[in-house]
Order: sequence, then structure tokens, then C-alpha cells
Amino acid sequence: AYKPPVFPKSEEEKFFIKRALLKSFVFENMSPSELFPLIQAFEKVQIPAEEVIIKQGDDGDYFYVLEEGICIYSVNGIVVGEPAKPGDSFGELALMYTCPRAATVMTTTAATLFRVDQRSFRYILQAQSKQSAKAKIDFLNKVSFLQDLAPQDIQKLSTVMLSCPFKQGDVIVTKGGERVAFYIVEEGTLIATDVGDGDSKYEDLPIKAGEHFGERAIVTGKPPVCNIVAQTDGRLFTIDKDTFSQVLGNLDDLVLRSLDK
Repeated sequence: AYKPPVFPKSEEEKFFIKRALLKSFVFENMSPSELFPLIQAFEKVQIPAEEVIIKQGDDGDYFYVLEEGICIYSVNGIVVGEPAKPGDSFGELALMYTCPRAATVMTTTAATLFRVDQRSFRYILQAQSKQSAKAKIDFLNKVSFLQDLAPQDIQKLSTVMLSCPFKQGDVIVTKGGERVAFYIVEEGTLIATDVGDGDSKYEDLPIKAGEHFGERAIVTGKPPVCNIVAQTDGRLFTIDKDTFSQVLGNLDDLVLRSLDK
């Protein structure tokens, strides 16, 4: 079986690559644990000034992150867009879609880059996609009110779940707010505050990885009865009410029976 390469890096270099990757729409929703194998596979290279790194029309071979130096993009010999600067990345689309390079990239100064080859790039992204899909199904199978659903319904639900990162202090749910959604905590810890409706008030409640919230709001359509705030960095799976209903239909009785147990 194929095993992607691992190139040694300092912690600062790993953090630099991670920050660069998260600026790209391709990677912005990936967790640190999902990005880690890809970061490991980047190798560091030195390129002299005025050298072509990528040639328009060629097959994709590497995806690059620029650490030091400046690069310019050109199409049909005409310079386009802003120059690439440290922290920018380029070349991922040709690797993802096996299409010719859309532009030429050339250094204007001596440059230091990190690069990962196409085989490793695609292998790691495909492996992470499979692991993410399995993780979603595993989390859903642990939700009490969904345990009577057929496997194909769980599968449908997993395909529409969004994975969303959060930072410490982020307000995920606002009491009385308009957004109604169901959430599963994938990583991190949150806390429910100002819990209560009308005269009923409750103590703050911690919410840990693997736990879920929002199911009653999905059924009733009523605004949330508490604030939910992130105590650490982490990640959530979420499904809004309309998507939930479109995929599974009316689950009101199923949810309410589970909540009343």
C-alpha cells in the first residue's frame, strides 16, 4: 500500500504551512488533525530567481506554499493578478482535477517553497475525506433520537452535515436568535449559559466532544432558550432545520419521544 512521504520540519514551519493552507477554500474546513498528514508530506525546496516553477499547459505535478521570496503569475505571456508573497499557495487545482496548468508561475527573486507531489496530495485528501465521512456516521449513530433510523438515512444525513471550526469565545448559539440548527461537537468544549424559558432557569451546562444540542429547536421551530459559547477551540458538525427536514422528513414525534425519556 502507498505511504506518503514524511519530511522533517520545525514546529514553526508546520504552523506556517497550516496557516497558509487554511487561507485556501480547499482546506479551510479541515481540522488540524486532518491537515497534519498533508503538512508532513511537504518538502522544502530552494528556487533561484527568474525560474519557472509552473508552466501553463503542463500537467500538474506539485502543490506549493511560498515561504520566502516573490513569484508572478502569467497567462499567455501576460502578467496577471498580484504577485505571490510569503504565505500564499498555488497549484492545487491542477492536482485535484487532473487538468493542465492554467497559468505560468515564475520567481522574481530567489525563493524558498514547500511542495507536495500529486500522488501524495490526492492520496491524503481522499483518505481524509473517507475518514471524515466515517466520523460523521459514527457521531450520528450515537445520537439517541436517531438510533432507530435505517443506515441509508444516517448516510443521507451525514452527506449534508457541515463541519465548522470555532475559536474560544465564539458564540455558537444566541438565546432568542433566529438560526435553528442541530449540532454535534466533534472537538472541543462549549458551555450553555443563561439556560431557561420564562420563569424556569437552570445552571450553566458544559457540552463536550460527542455531545449534541439543538434537536428540540429543530422540532418546535422556537428560538434557542440559551446561549452556547465556546470554551476552547474546536469543531462542530451542524445541520440547519430546513436541510434536516428535507433529508429525513418529519421526525417531530421521534425527537420529542427521545427528549421526554
